[in-house]
Amino acid sequence: MKVCMLTTSFPRYEGDFAGSFIYELSQQLVADGISVQVVAPADFGTPRDEFMRGVAVSRFKYTHPGKQQRIAYRDGGLPVTLQQDWRAKAQLLPFLLSFWSAALSHCRKCDLVHAHWTLAGLIAVTQASVMRKPTVLTAWGADINLTRGKVLDRFDWYVLQAIDRLSVVSDDLKDKVIESGVCAERVTVLPNAVNETRFCPIDRIDARHRLGLSSDCALVLFVGSLVERKGVLDLVEAMSHVSAQISKVQLALVGDGYLRERLEDRVRELGLEEMVLFFGSQPSGEIPVWMNAADIFVLPSYSEGRPTVVLEAMACETAVVGTDVGGNRELIRSGETGLLAEAGNPLDLAEKLLILLHDPALCQCMGHQGRQAILEEGFTWRDSARKLKAIYAEMLAL
Repeated sequence: MKVCMLTTSFPRYEGDFAGSFIYELSQQLVADGISVQVVAPADFGTPRDEFMRGVAVSRFKYTHPGKQQRIAYRDGGLPVTLQQDWRAKAQLLPFLLSFWSAALSHCRKCDLVHAHWTLAGLIAVTQASVMRKPTVLTAWGADINLTRGKVLDRFDWYVLQAIDRLSVVSDDLKDKVIESGVCAERVTVLPNAVNETRFCPIDRIDARHRLGLSSDCALVLFVGSLVERKGVLDLVEAMSHVSAQISKVQLALVGDGYLRERLEDRVRELGLEEMVLFFGSQPSGEIPVWMNAADIFVLPSYSEGRPTVVLEAMACETAVVGTDVGGNRELIRSGETGLLAEAGNPLDLAEKLLILLHDPALCQCMGHQGRQAILEEGFTWRDSARKLKAIYAEMLAL
């Protein structure tokens, strides 16, 4: 069986964070005997064609020179980029035409087309109309959550109706797409997953030593884009309340985005320069070390699909505090593997962080139970690939 994967984000090099979960899934499918051909946007300096651990990757350019490309691989993801950058909007048509052309030659050689995110889904359904290949779309969350109530809803609706099979990463997303009119029989919940051998517990002091972090303070960690949807401004406000009760605590922000300058200004206004530390984007290979260095992982988002970072933290036996939205509430068993806070409420977020910071034993217990939940409930890429392989076989048998 040969599958053509169409995606708007894929690692540009080993250790790149962009689309790393699609790479993980592709590698596991290859290990299970499925040939995978990925078609993804190029970035400046990336090779046009290569094999990455058995996964064939072909990248397309959509502007010349390539360094002028503005759509893919920007902080906050493609939906945010298209909303905020007029140059990216101007490149959308050449992006789609280049994507379609690149996909055409590869899709014809495959048995099935699997798109990730609705923009790639548009390419998949138009390819299917030409070559009559079965199509699968995985909606990861941002593509659905960020367009609801906007003009792009109509675009999403068309793609979701035209695709043969829809895979979503959470029950919350399934409910949303069914509410939009998609037939429930065509929708499968295929949860996001984690590489449990790469994300596993290591000694916390050793992890901090490797990263040059203090071992004298409790460490709260955020990993993600510094964009409004992630609630990072609320997190900084919450840390100002935490600092009133606990002095020996630090917040590490790993990631970058358009809010960074505003966040840095707010940190200075609140006098939190010693407490809130900015580390920028880090290689994906270093994220397990960061997860193990932390006492608490926090994700204060306003919306989520089924966030991989929460699974990664849980797999490292790190307790999680997340907002009570979307896939967060499906992953975090409040009171068992972590705590849920009200989205957009810095005081409630601070309260939940303080519960764990005041009780290190509870924090440890929740972290341990988090990894157990990962393994018991099958939230690994091996499990996801097995379920996806069954979907592929079912579609090809029709």
